[in-house]
Amino acid sequence: MISIDPTTGELIFTDRLGYGKFSSEVDALNHITSGSRAVKSKVYARAILGYTVLGNVGLLLVATKLRNSIQQLPGGGSVCLVEEAQWVKIMLRNPQPISKLEAKNVADLQEIYIDGMYYFCETRDITRPFPSDHLVTDPDKEFVWNEWLSMPFKNLGLNDHCVALLQVIFVLQCCRINAKSHTCMEFEFSSIDFLMVATGICR
Repeated sequence: MISIDPTTGELIFTDRLGYGKFSSEVDALNHITSGSRAVKSKVYARAILGYTVLGNVGLLLVATKLRNSIQQLPGGGSVCLVEEAQWVKIMLRNPQPISKLEAKNVADLQEIYIDGMYYFCETRDITRPFPSDHLVTDPDKEFVWNEWLSMPFKNLGLNDHCVALLQVIFVLQCCRINAKSHTCMEFEFSSIDFLMVATGICR
């Protein structure tokens, strides 16, 4: 469980069972609603995409609908397309009024079009030439769109909580050939999987 400081918007995580860690979602909700506290709203998300604070507003970006763009990568793993995303707006108890520039930044950030534009993989590094020998928690930052949005989680040591978003095109094509007339070394083969990844550089 990760909480948000109501004044500064800073993320807070306690790495202890019964505080920040729970054995189930039910236990976590019971902890949150214990006493007189009640859950005012819920957002069911499939993945966390990032978090930032602008002025007196905390903005949490989550993916609410995913689609498997590639069901099975060579060697295992799948690539998901973010079909629908949502910005969750958290108003902070900041005594300082938000400036016009900060208000514009909040509005501009929420207008970024994400649905159907970004991909991620939870088990493989797809930011480098495939297959990559790097861990999924060590992507090439040059190609990760939400690198800055993931920093609040990484600063808490939660390196795998926020997926690495890429604005790319994935194509996995199976090419079938005549097994009788084509051999590779001592082994005959009837099909080859080609994986094409076109990635845009994040600036």
